[in-house]
Amino acid sequence: MSEASKSGCSVIVPNYNGREWLPILLASLFEQSSLDLEIFIVDNGSTDGSEKVISGNVRFLALDKNYGFAYAVNRGIEAARHPLIFLVNNDVALERDALSRLVRFLETHSEYDFAQPKMKFFHDKTRINNAGDVWSVWGAALQRGFGETDRGQYDGVHEIFAPTGGAALYRRSVFDQIGLFDERFFAYIEDMDVGFRMRLAGMRGVLLPESVVYHGFQSTTRRISGFSRYYVMRNSQFTAIKNLPGRLMIKYSPQMMLGHLRNWATGIKDGCPGLVIRVYADVIRSLPYLFSERVQIQKTRSVSSRELESWFCRRKLFFKKKGSKCVQQ
Repeated sequence: MSEASKSGCSVIVPNYNGREWLPILLASLFEQSSLDLEIFIVDNGSTDGSEKVISGNVRFLALDKNYGFAYAVNRGIEAARHPLIFLVNNDVALERDALSRLVRFLETHSEYDFAQPKMKFFHDKTRINNAGDVWSVWGAALQRGFGETDRGQYDGVHEIFAPTGGAALYRRSVFDQIGLFDERFFAYIEDMDVGFRMRLAGMRGVLLPESVVYHGFQSTTRRISGFSRYYVMRNSQFTAIKNLPGRLMIKYSPQMMLGHLRNWATGIKDGCPGLVIRVYADVIRSLPYLFSERVQIQKTRSVSSRELESWFCRRKLFFKKKGSKCVQQ
């Protein structure tokens, strides 16, 4: 990584065919007051002319093909100079001073390593998209508040298990200590993997509700059939194998086994059993790598299993009701 400057914030935007959204995001970034920003658009081989809508003092890092979210983000972090790193999706718009508030919070609260804004839906600003990520004992990454009407139920600064990679401010020291995003994930759940590794290393962070952003929600990946289902299913297993301490892996093995059965049942029900077969074949092929990563992660763990477990969500995924506080990504 290049040498970091003493102040300011580096904004990393992974982009793939996001031409329609980039002007909205950039306009909202330019409205953030009193910030020394450097903005990187890391482009995964877009074919829609995304580079033509870039304006202002923005660096466009063009990759030759689509290497995925994690790879693009990592190239941006490596190029960044500032001590704070803001990761944001290309289909996000920030309220005025949303990023400024996050930066001021971390600059004045040295005990925290990350901060996330309250994320709402771009096309329905009354509803919450994400109020922090949690891990379910059923072996899935969850989004707090997904689809709920915002009635102030997540107001007040409070600690969260992990931030969403869709909009989160990290200290650069996080990545110096635990490493970058896992590029084998390609897309989805890689933010939970980083969040898990932060938690295991004793790092902490908050939801800052006075900072608000609006998310187009899967505006890129929804155009690819089966894309999100495959990577969410596969990468959830990657995350569990890498990060769950052995005691918790054993304790929650019945729930995770039911989670696997649910994967097969929904795959058959939705007419895509081949996709589920591909997921589990990929997990089996990846076991040597995953166990190698697991050894290193668990070796440096600084929190107890009990402390980690206290953050887990136990809500049943099989019978979740509309508007429930834990919704699978």
